[in-house]
Amino acid sequence: MLQLQALINAPLMVMFNKTSSEIFGINDGGTLLLSAVGWMGLSGMIVSLAVVVPLMDYYGRKPICVYVKFGMTTLGVSLFILSWIVQNGIFYLLGLGCIIIPVAVMMLGDIIFLSEIAPAQHRSFFATLSLSFLPIYGGVCHLLAREDVWGTPEKWGYIPILTLFLNLLMLIVGSKLPSGRPGLKDEFTLTSFYQQHFQKFRRVIVPKAGLGNKFLLVASLQLFLMTNIVLLEAEFAIPVYREEGMSVNSILTMTLVLFVILAPIQWLGPLLLNKLEKKKIFHIVLPLFLLKATLHIVNSELQIEALCYLNVLLTKTLEATGVTALPFVVATEILPQEYLVTVTQLCLAISSICISFFTSLAPFTFGSCLQYYLLFVVGFSALMATIARRNWKMVSEEIEGPEAEPLLRKTSPPPEYELLI
Repeated sequence: MLQLQALINAPLMVMFNKTSSEIFGINDGGTLLLSAVGWMGLSGMIVSLAVVVPLMDYYGRKPICVYVKFGMTTLGVSLFILSWIVQNGIFYLLGLGCIIIPVAVMMLGDIIFLSEIAPAQHRSFFATLSLSFLPIYGGVCHLLAREDVWGTPEKWGYIPILTLFLNLLMLIVGSKLPSGRPGLKDEFTLTSFYQQHFQKFRRVIVPKAGLGNKFLLVASLQLFLMTNIVLLEAEFAIPVYREEGMSVNSILTMTLVLFVILAPIQWLGPLLLNKLEKKKIFHIVLPLFLLKATLHIVNSELQIEALCYLNVLLTKTLEATGVTALPFVVATEILPQEYLVTVTQLCLAISSICISFFTSLAPFTFGSCLQYYLLFVVGFSALMATIARRNWKMVSEEIEGPEAEPLLRKTSPPPEYELLI
């Protein structure tokens, strides 16, 4: 659902333009509301990170990762359907603000939850499994979003309707999972819990707490991955590939064909993340991501269809590995348990603000400005990769002694949760 504005970009732009004309009296092709998409997503992310995600420590992992996620997904998707029925983009933006909450829980909470209930030697495998298999539904949506299927202003609402049934399946399966780490509701009132929780943010950046390098490592990894995946291949996939000379149907057909080809490797990614040192994985994906982003810059001028296919092939391969879960998998293995939610919460908030800023530049992703926009994104991505490499070295020196296991290839269980008193 988060990628809906990328898959059905054309029908949504029609609805956004209609709303702008009726409410604001402007005929801008829908770019005004499109530029607001990122900020509505950010508002939902702020609510999620400030209010919902911390409750994983208070009520426990399962109530938030299963029941709250189900409820907010239902609300957000219902608003999408309502916006389609009444052809009003405002309801779509409200739904996006709601749908970001379960997205944040999925990206952050599910990784923590699954890593805790899984056997110690398979933590990375189960923690990344959900994100690795997420492209399967993405492939289905690419088929449905074709203009000759449901990708029209009259039919796109059937896609979120289908999602409601899958959301119900998630509830049924999730309710059967173990509860995981218990919450702290018997030890704190909700008010005192939030006070304790937000005190940790200050301690994250205090040098004597020893969390600075670990925080910078997780944050820079998250920014590097989100810049490459969310921006170039989710938010602006249709506009970018159209500038590279492809039609909407050709773009969706291309991603669908490559999805079918790559579907058998969905199991491979979690297995690699479970077996290999995470630093090696980062060094493998780093040049691939930079190559992918550079191809966008080159092909916006050359407009060679084969380069588009190569770019999507790289993207879908990386998505299939579940590499988007890498920052938080790293976090579960290098951070003290009492700071795990706090640090990952802060990193996700920072990346959300940056992505929202980039998304607000949507009007500059069309025409001759596209190359400059892509160059800006690639430069920012390279900077984050440099920071990640530097801090990875420093964290390795802090954690690893002569007899220690290789960093981030540990099979021992994480330390017990300690209260912040």
